[in-house]
Amino acid sequence: MELSADRASGVAVPSVSTVHAFHAGVGAPIDASTGIRWIENNRRVASGEVISYTIRAATLQRILELPGCVGISLQYGVDDLGETLLLPIGVNGDGLVIGGSVPAGAKRFTRRYTGTVKGHFFGSDTFTRLLDERRSEIMRATPALDDDHAPQLLLSDAAEKEPRVYEDRSFPCASACPSLPEV
Repeated sequence: MELSADRASGVAVPSVSTVHAFHAGVGAPIDASTGIRWIENNRRVASGEVISYTIRAATLQRILELPGCVGISLQYGVDDLGETLLLPIGVNGDGLVIGGSVPAGAKRFTRRYTGTVKGHFFGSDTFTRLLDERRSEIMRATPALDDDHAPQLLLSDAAEKEPRVYEDRSFPCASACPSLPEV
Protein backbone atom coordinates (compact mmCIF):
# COMPACT_ATOMS: atom_id res chain seq x y z
CA MET A 1 0.00 0.00 0.00
CA GLU A 2 1.33 3.41 -0.95
CA LEU A 3 1.38 6.08 1.77
CA SER A 4 1.63 9.82 1.41
CA ALA A 5 2.04 12.54 4.04
CA ASP A 6 -1.13 14.44 4.85
CA ARG A 7 -0.51 18.18 4.36
CA ALA A 8 -2.56 19.33 7.35
CA SER A 9 -1.23 16.90 9.95
CA GLY A 10 1.94 15.39 8.48
CA VAL A 11 0.54 11.91 9.22
CA ALA A 12 1.05 9.14 6.66
CA VAL A 13 -2.27 8.26 5.02
CA PRO A 14 -3.13 5.74 2.30
CA SER A 15 -3.04 7.16 -1.20
CA VAL A 16 -6.57 7.38 -2.63
CA SER A 17 -5.33 6.01 -5.94
CA THR A 18 -4.14 2.74 -4.38
CA VAL A 19 -6.90 2.01 -1.88
CA HIS A 20 -10.52 1.11 -2.55
CA ALA A 21 -12.61 4.15 -1.67
CA PHE A 22 -15.21 2.36 0.47
CA HIS A 23 -13.81 0.77 3.63
CA ALA A 24 -14.08 1.17 7.40
CA GLY A 25 -10.84 3.19 7.68
CA VAL A 26 -11.87 6.15 5.51
CA GLY A 27 -11.67 9.32 7.61
CA ALA A 28 -9.31 10.64 10.25
CA PRO A 29 -9.26 13.25 12.99
CA ILE A 30 -7.87 16.71 12.32
CA ASP A 31 -6.98 19.28 14.96
CA ALA A 32 -9.30 22.15 15.90
CA SER A 33 -7.10 24.88 14.41
CA THR A 34 -7.12 23.19 11.01
CA GLY A 35 -10.87 22.62 11.19
CA ILE A 36 -11.56 26.23 12.16
CA ARG A 37 -9.32 27.50 9.34
CA TRP A 38 -11.13 25.32 6.82
CA ILE A 39 -14.56 26.45 8.05
CA GLU A 40 -13.38 30.08 7.74
CA ASN A 41 -12.19 29.35 4.17
CA ASN A 42 -15.73 28.23 3.37
CA ARG A 43 -17.29 31.21 5.16
CA ARG A 44 -15.23 33.64 3.04
CA VAL A 45 -16.23 31.93 -0.22
CA ALA A 46 -19.88 31.61 0.85
CA SER A 47 -19.89 35.29 1.93
CA GLY A 48 -21.71 34.62 5.14
CA GLU A 49 -22.72 32.07 7.70
CA VAL A 50 -21.74 28.46 7.20
CA ILE A 51 -24.71 26.18 7.88
CA SER A 52 -24.07 22.99 9.80
CA TYR A 53 -26.25 19.90 9.77
CA THR A 54 -27.02 17.66 12.72
CA ILE A 55 -27.76 13.95 12.79
CA ARG A 56 -28.76 11.93 15.83
CA ALA A 57 -26.28 9.29 16.93
CA ALA A 58 -29.08 6.72 17.13
CA THR A 59 -29.76 7.16 13.40
CA LEU A 60 -26.09 6.65 12.54
CA GLN A 61 -25.78 3.62 14.88
CA ARG A 62 -28.84 2.01 13.30
CA ILE A 63 -27.29 2.35 9.84
CA LEU A 64 -23.86 1.12 10.95
CA GLU A 65 -25.41 -2.03 12.46
CA LEU A 66 -26.86 -3.13 9.10
CA PRO A 67 -25.17 -6.28 7.71
CA GLY A 68 -22.22 -5.45 5.44
CA CYS A 69 -22.12 -1.74 6.31
CA VAL A 70 -18.55 -0.36 6.18
CA GLY A 71 -19.52 3.29 6.49
CA ILE A 72 -21.93 6.07 5.70
CA SER A 73 -22.22 8.33 2.68
CA LEU A 74 -23.54 11.72 3.81
CA GLN A 75 -25.30 12.86 0.65
CA TYR A 76 -26.63 16.34 -0.04
CA GLY A 77 -30.22 16.83 -1.08
CA VAL A 78 -32.84 19.55 -1.43
CA ASP A 79 -36.22 19.06 0.26
CA ASP A 80 -39.66 20.15 -0.96
CA LEU A 81 -39.18 23.60 0.63
CA GLY A 82 -35.89 24.17 -1.22
CA GLU A 83 -33.72 23.66 1.89
CA THR A 84 -30.42 21.79 1.56
CA LEU A 85 -30.21 18.72 3.78
CA LEU A 86 -27.77 15.93 4.50
CA LEU A 87 -28.90 12.30 4.14
CA PRO A 88 -26.97 9.47 5.85
CA ILE A 89 -26.85 6.37 3.61
CA GLY A 90 -25.26 3.02 4.57
CA VAL A 91 -22.67 1.69 2.11
CA ASN A 92 -20.97 -1.69 1.74
CA GLY A 93 -17.36 -2.38 0.72
CA ASP A 94 -18.27 -2.35 -2.97
CA GLY A 95 -19.70 1.15 -2.70
CA LEU A 96 -23.28 -0.07 -2.98
CA VAL A 97 -26.16 1.31 -0.93
CA ILE A 98 -27.38 -1.02 1.80
CA GLY A 99 -31.11 -1.70 1.76
CA GLY A 100 -32.92 -0.37 4.81
CA SER A 101 -30.60 2.64 5.15
CA VAL A 102 -32.23 4.97 2.63
CA PRO A 103 -34.67 7.57 3.97
CA ALA A 104 -37.98 8.00 2.15
CA GLY A 105 -37.68 10.51 -0.69
CA ALA A 106 -33.87 10.38 -0.67
CA LYS A 107 -33.46 9.83 -4.41
CA ARG A 108 -35.87 12.68 -5.21
CA PHE A 109 -34.01 15.00 -2.80
CA THR A 110 -30.52 14.08 -4.05
CA ARG A 111 -31.54 14.61 -7.68
CA ARG A 112 -32.45 18.21 -6.85
CA TYR A 113 -29.01 19.02 -5.42
CA THR A 114 -26.81 20.81 -7.98
CA GLY A 115 -23.49 21.21 -6.11
CA THR A 116 -20.30 19.71 -7.52
CA VAL A 117 -19.67 17.37 -4.57
CA LYS A 118 -22.76 15.22 -4.05
CA GLY A 119 -21.69 13.68 -0.75
CA HIS A 120 -18.87 12.49 1.49
CA PHE A 121 -18.17 8.91 2.53
CA PHE A 122 -16.82 8.21 6.02
CA GLY A 123 -15.85 4.70 7.13
CA SER A 124 -17.31 3.13 10.27
CA ASP A 125 -14.06 3.78 12.21
CA THR A 126 -14.81 7.51 12.02
CA PHE A 127 -18.21 6.99 13.63
CA THR A 128 -16.70 4.69 16.27
CA ARG A 129 -14.36 7.52 17.30
CA LEU A 130 -17.12 10.11 17.23
CA LEU A 131 -20.03 8.17 18.72
CA ASP A 132 -18.40 5.56 20.97
CA GLU A 133 -15.11 7.09 22.13
CA ARG A 134 -16.41 10.66 22.43
CA ARG A 135 -19.93 9.53 23.36
CA SER A 136 -21.58 12.03 21.01
CA GLU A 137 -25.37 11.95 21.04
CA ILE A 138 -25.74 14.30 18.09
CA MET A 139 -23.20 14.69 15.31
CA ARG A 140 -22.59 18.03 13.60
CA ALA A 141 -21.50 18.10 9.95
CA THR A 142 -20.02 21.40 8.77
CA PRO A 143 -19.07 22.15 5.16
CA ALA A 144 -15.53 23.50 4.81
CA LEU A 145 -12.83 24.18 2.23
CA ASP A 146 -9.33 22.86 2.85
CA ASP A 147 -6.19 24.88 2.13
CA ASP A 148 -6.41 23.90 -1.56
CA HIS A 149 -10.10 24.98 -1.56
CA ALA A 150 -11.30 21.41 -2.03
CA PRO A 151 -14.74 20.80 -0.45
CA GLN A 152 -14.65 18.99 2.89
CA LEU A 153 -17.25 17.96 5.44
CA LEU A 154 -16.08 18.19 9.05
CA LEU A 155 -17.78 16.02 11.66
CA SER A 156 -17.84 16.92 15.35
CA ASP A 157 -19.84 16.44 18.53
CA ALA A 158 -22.75 18.89 18.36
CA ALA A 159 -22.65 19.27 22.16
CA GLU A 160 -19.23 20.95 21.89
CA LYS A 161 -19.59 24.64 21.00
CA GLU A 162 -15.88 24.75 20.13
CA PRO A 163 -14.79 21.22 19.15
CA ARG A 164 -11.28 20.16 20.16
CA VAL A 165 -11.05 17.83 17.19
CA TYR A 166 -12.93 17.27 13.93
CA GLU A 167 -13.30 14.16 11.81
CA ASP A 168 -12.37 14.56 8.18
CA ARG A 169 -10.38 12.86 5.46
CA SER A 170 -13.57 11.57 3.91
CA PHE A 171 -13.93 10.35 0.35
CA PRO A 172 -15.83 13.17 -1.45
CA CYS A 173 -17.88 11.98 -4.38
CA ALA A 174 -18.84 14.16 -7.28
CA SER A 175 -20.67 11.94 -9.75
CA ALA A 176 -19.61 8.64 -8.15
CA CYS A 177 -21.83 8.63 -5.06
CA PRO A 178 -23.49 5.32 -4.37
CA SER A 179 -26.66 5.17 -6.46
CA LEU A 180 -29.88 5.35 -4.50
CA PRO A 181 -32.78 3.02 -5.25
CA GLU A 182 -36.28 4.36 -5.73
CA VAL A 183 -38.01 4.38 -2.33
